[in-house]
Amino acid sequence: MIKILIVDDNDYDKTQCIVNLLKEFEEVSDENIIEVKDTTSAKRILKKEKVDLLILDIKIPINNGDDADPEGGRKLLEDIHLDDTIKKPISIVGISSIDDCYNKVINAFNNNLWMLLKFDRTSDNWKIGLKNKIQYLIDRKYQKISEVDIVIITALYDRELEAVLKLPCNWKNLVIENDPTIYYTGQIIGNGKSLSILAASASRMGMSASSSLTTKICMIFKPKYIFMTGITAGIEGKCEFGDILVADPAWDWGNGKLTIDENGEPIFKSSPNQISVRGRYRELLRKIAVNRDYVDKIKKDWQGDNTGKELSLRVGPVASGAAVLEDPVIADTIKKQHRDLLGIEMEIYGMMLAVECLPEPKPISIAFKSVCDYADPNKNDKWQKYAAYTSASFVYEFIKEYITLELKV
Repeated sequence: MIKILIVDDNDYDKTQCIVNLLKEFEEVSDENIIEVKDTTSAKRILKKEKVDLLILDIKIPINNGDDADPEGGRKLLEDIHLDDTIKKPISIVGISSIDDCYNKVINAFNNNLWMLLKFDRTSDNWKIGLKNKIQYLIDRKYQKISEVDIVIITALYDRELEAVLKLPCNWKNLVIENDPTIYYTGQIIGNGKSLSILAASASRMGMSASSSLTTKICMIFKPKYIFMTGITAGIEGKCEFGDILVADPAWDWGNGKLTIDENGEPIFKSSPNQISVRGRYRELLRKIAVNRDYVDKIKKDWQGDNTGKELSLRVGPVASGAAVLEDPVIADTIKKQHRDLLGIEMEIYGMMLAVECLPEPKPISIAFKSVCDYADPNKNDKWQKYAAYTSASFVYEFIKEYITLELKV
């Protein structure tokens, strides 16, 4: 429901017109419409309750029973802005039927991006403006609190999220007020169930950005599963271009201490905190890797250049770091942190650490990234699109076949 506070002292007819308009919306009930006649009462309400919309006349008294102040509404807005004990309304609309009052405050409203409407019983213009504002608040509120079953995040829009948005999920754009992230919502149907899914990309590459996006999405949408897809550097000899790597465990290869040895030479002593996939999902994915579920079909359906190699799912260690690697020497030092290392990338550990730090109930987090290069000077963009495709396609099949069995309708 949308909670609305109306501040108007003596124009009963105008107030009733506003209330009647509000009641046209199912999301606005009588008990969520509060009416007061002065700024003091309004502030008392706002200190106790969070309202979605403040509708106020401009000429209102400071205290109940006083003469109306021609700029009482503007003064109330100043108090709301300056007083930290007041719970700020989500949106503010001023309505005045008096030309002088309207003209005195129009600049203040415009400068603060508040809506100021001219009330006129002979015109519907003010009604249209107020209805649009209320509908926007309703859309915003119900979008924001909608929970989803599954989230897929990527580090990049280009290639990575683009591959996700090509999945047959009936994607729709979702924008939340004051949130710079653009979300996409859809459905995945499998085993007779329809699961809600949300996809988004981080604002930039790196663990900090993926961690921030993961935390925000989990707090807003409360998913039961969060998956990361995209591209990664692989370890030559351990995997082929396009192979899907399940990060288990993941860690920050740059976590540790940079010091000097007994000869005065710089030396890095790593201190990795490794995060693993939850046990039963690790075993499930290992079984899928052995049985080669989906991978042959995914490779066959690819429309671009053929790698000439068999496509595989591989479950094993993947390290995250703060930089894109093209230096084999640094890559070799990272390999020493885990002899079974499969890949090196920049985001997975940030996502998995963010989930680990969430309050219960925490979503299941798994990263699926596909190999597009070998972290050496010969790397290029040739296989990025293919890797993004294999990663996204595998996650789609995994959700449709297995996750739909996990979640209750």
